[in-house]
Amino acid sequence: MLAYTQCWRSEENKKMLADALNHINTIMKPDNCMHVKIKGRYMAPCFALVRPIRAFHPDIIDTITYRRLLTEIAMTGVCENVGVLRESAANVQEAIDENGVLRLNFKQPYNKRYSPANIQYPTAYVDVRLEADYKDPKALLCDLTYWAVEFLYLVENAC
Repeated sequence: MLAYTQCWRSEENKKMLADALNHINTIMKPDNCMHVKIKGRYMAPCFALVRPIRAFHPDIIDTITYRRLLTEIAMTGVCENVGVLRESAANVQEAIDENGVLRLNFKQPYNKRYSPANIQYPTAYVDVRLEADYKDPKALLCDLTYWAVEFLYLVENAC
């Protein structure tokens, strides 16, 4: 919600948000998922980040909202103070090939599960997506490249 609102954006609040995001990555191990045990069942806390925020890497798709989370953090204007966004921007620039197209590694079994190509339809709880479907093989590459350009713009200009 903070990415889409403006009235909270004082320098003090932006610093507090950046400190909180950096703290999540400091206290949580990379392979850790935080869950709460309620009546013998493990559940993720409502509206909480249950795992550390992983920097973008073309070989790892972390969750179904992998790119969306990074984009919305960049939209809050805290880029220069959040290490994961600086690292992500550098990784995005390296992953763009000589033709200017962002390439992700979809050959790994784990990445196939969370590949944007396997998303049936866009909803509020999935990754960034512009194309209605990926019947055209270039549609996914267009989406990925558009996201890369938008993300780099946000990191450079929204902060």
